[in-house]
Amino acid sequence: MQRRPVKKFIAFLLPAALAAALLCGAAVPSAADGAAGENAAKSAAPAVAYTGTVENDRYSLACDKESGNIRLTDKATGRTYEGVPEGGEEDPVAKGPFKMVLNSQLVIRGINILTNQLADITTYASCVKKNTVTVEQLADGFRVIYRFETEKLTVPVYFRLDGGSFRVSVPAAEITEGEKYWIKDLEILPYFAAGGTEDEGFILIPDGSGAVISFNNGKGASGDYTGKLYGRDDSFYLKKKTTVTEDVRLPVFGMERNGYGFLATASGADAAGKLMAGVAGTKTSYN
Repeated sequence: MQRRPVKKFIAFLLPAALAAALLCGAAVPSAADGAAGENAAKSAAPAVAYTGTVENDRYSLACDKESGNIRLTDKATGRTYEGVPEGGEEDPVAKGPFKMVLNSQLVIRGINILTNQLADITTYASCVKKNTVTVEQLADGFRVIYRFETEKLTVPVYFRLDGGSFRVSVPAAEITEGEKYWIKDLEILPYFAAGGTEDEGFILIPDGSGAVISFNNGKGASGDYTGKLYGRDDSFYLKKKTTVTEDVRLPVFGMERNGYGFLATASGADAAGKLMAGVAGTKTSYN
């Protein structure tokens, strides 16, 4: 195993007055998760049994010791938000790799350095189904360690209550990589607090001066929204536009669902970050 000190600290902080979530019902591009992923897609996700709990004056945070799935509860309203949507394993729309992502709290886009090919690797297929998840309870939250045995990767995710906020972070120094796969991108809680087809609400994105994406707007076939934080890096992109888009100037996003909402900020490695958002219809039944 080896470590590459090139990654930065990744953190998401959710302000106090609002309920918490992370990547606004985002979905990753289609990619195979290997034979294990295809087999896992044919079976239901394991039942979640939240066995560990930490809390403060505002929030209660629970974690399933088998899968590492978390649930945040706003004690003032009783509102709960799951890391993986309840009923996601029964989603009639999500198939194959999309169902793997839907039931995962972390998705890795890895580079096979032997073939120079990219692969999307999910915690559901590569860790939960293989019982390689370890949960450590902390004074203010949980440290969930995902061990990807086939890829020889280990990624810890910290879920913590921080006063009136909920913080999720991945310390780069604690990530280990093998001789075959290196990590290119991480997607943290891609479906946390996602709204279903029966929910009403919208996603707030910092596109230009700001924009909203309404739930269940029937435009799922148009594809997901992806915005590079602080605009495109011209060293990686050709100076040619096929569509007119606005730059993302602020590392802020949010969601309103059935009268409740949240606002989130990205910090640490935000300059290298992307914001993804999508609506129900083509990949899954969730916004």
